[in-house]
Amino acid sequence: MGKTKKGKGASVIDRITFQMQQFSPTNKKIAEFVIHNKHDIGFASVSVLSTQAGVSKASIVRFAQALGFE
Repeated sequence: MGKTKKGKGASVIDRITFQMQQFSPTNKKIAEFVIHNKHDIGFASVSVLSTQAGVSKASIVRFAQALGFE
């Protein structure tokens, strides 16, 4: 049984890349921020991510949910 890039076994970057074309403009902004800062954001809070990415805290949460996180 192989795991798809959208599945729970895929890396976050794989999930983002797989879904990029379907993202809203805000989610694309977050996605690009995550991809370009992947080594610096591993333990960042929602507040820090939202400030650094220039989006709302709710947008960060919705983005994580869109990637399959609860």
